[in-house]
Amino acid sequence: MGINLKRLEEQVSVITGASSGIGLATARMAANAAVRLKLITGKYRY
Repeated sequence: MGINLKRLEEQVSVITGASSGIGLATARMAANAAVRLKLITGKYRY
């Protein structure tokens, strides 16, 4: 009984804290890797 995960390009990643710090760095790296993103910040949702 193994775990079958889809490739990141086949998923939507949700990143919280995307307006600064580690969240922003993660969002930028994911965007450069062509990952579909949903970014969540304290005030805005993109």
